[in-house]
Amino acid sequence: MFPQTADGYNTPMTRLTRKQFFARVMSIITRKFPLARAAPVSGEFAISINGIAASLENVYRMCCESPAHLPRIVERWVVEILRVDEGSDEITADFDQLRDRIMPVLLPLARYRELSDRAVIQPMLDELLLAYVIDCDRSFLYVPPSRFRNWQVSLEQLHQTALENLLSRTRDIIEEISSNPLSSGFLMGVQTGDGYDAGRLLLPEFQQLVARRMGSPFLAAVPCRDLLICARLDPGAIPKLRELVKDIHRTKPYQISTRLLLVTRDGLALYRRGRPRL
Repeated sequence: MFPQTADGYNTPMTRLTRKQFFARVMSIITRKFPLARAAPVSGEFAISINGIAASLENVYRMCCESPAHLPRIVERWVVEILRVDEGSDEITADFDQLRDRIMPVLLPLARYRELSDRAVIQPMLDELLLAYVIDCDRSFLYVPPSRFRNWQVSLEQLHQTALENLLSRTRDIIEEISSNPLSSGFLMGVQTGDGYDAGRLLLPEFQQLVARRMGSPFLAAVPCRDLLICARLDPGAIPKLRELVKDIHRTKPYQISTRLLLVTRDGLALYRRGRPRL
């Protein structure tokens, strides 16, 4: 017999299908957020909360990794959605008020349709999206296009501000890599859990440091939001690296891409059959 969880169920997470998980999320919302309007999104593994459609895939994977914390994970996820619905101070604040909290995040290109009307985004390499967000400690809010227009700053200024803020949160990582002899091996991963690990690949300072440790060019991968992988350009090891990236992408939340990237002195390119795709 499995112990009963905090929300009254005793089904272990490993046995929950997506259909069962959806039912469990609905139960938590009904009990913990009685004023919220929740309904399924037809044909999708998603739920609409107060008219905001949100995919359940990421929160499902998070709960698969930490089944004992399922109620807490779901409740926090719902709170983040309700914050967006209610309209927080962050959404209406001036650029100068938020300057230090604007950050870049990498996303899969598949989310373009979903986000194009409600977030400032840029396509990258025919494979990725770069989005700009407002950091809110344990979560973030996308910068809405309407708010960006009101700020009257250029996209380049927004981009540089985001990179500067990310760099300030990456200096400890750079120092650790610089002083760690193991960082000169074949494979290196960055996984702080702050939500911006994949985006650190955009930092020229980070690229230059890894190039000094692993040689230039080197390979990189962003299978999910919370992991950045860097590797030496060793053709013989690429098949195993691809499998590793695919395995992580298949099982972790906040998926981004299974593609390998080539990091050169000129920037980023898709790595394809031994040559970059610009």
